[in-house]
Amino acid sequence: MERHAIPPAPDRRPSALAGPADEAGFRALGPTTSALIGLGGDLARLLDHLTRRRGSVTFSQYQLLGLLRTTHPEPREPWELGRGLGSGSAQVTALLDGLERAGLLERRTHGRDRRRRWVHLTDAGVECVETVSAQVRALEAHLMGRIGTRDQVAALGRTAENLRAVLGDLTASDLSFMLLADPGRNPEAEEV
Repeated sequence: MERHAIPPAPDRRPSALAGPADEAGFRALGPTTSALIGLGGDLARLLDHLTRRRGSVTFSQYQLLGLLRTTHPEPREPWELGRGLGSGSAQVTALLDGLERAGLLERRTHGRDRRRRWVHLTDAGVECVETVSAQVRALEAHLMGRIGTRDQVAALGRTAENLRAVLGDLTASDLSFMLLADPGRNPEAEEV
């Protein structure tokens, strides 16, 4: 049975950054960039709402619990969790503090080095992350089912991964060349 894509609902939310260019041709962001940023924000809010309602954890806390679940019962160190989340040590510490207060994980001293800590998922943490992950996967299936065919969803996933790789390359490189860029110059429009 062939599935057909459901046309997207029109976005009725005003955007301060996207929209038609003014008379001078100015637009703060292009429509694709604006749509991607909006999509990321909308998806993050939806997932955060779901994880708070189903597991009493934020989406960031859920992601951290998910990282711990992948190696459970083996513990992980906070720096590993930070790398997996793409977060700094201050944010990871705040997430760990809240999850430890909730009884979902515990921090223990490293056996050989008292300055280092191991983070262990508790039984309650395992139950929480597994319960919430079933809900998250159901939401993902619902969303992806509304996008289109399996091939279209797979193509979207590949495009997203390619874009993430490009962004990763850009953020890992020296962006000082941007300071020298002439904002009024469009190299593609210039003749050779």
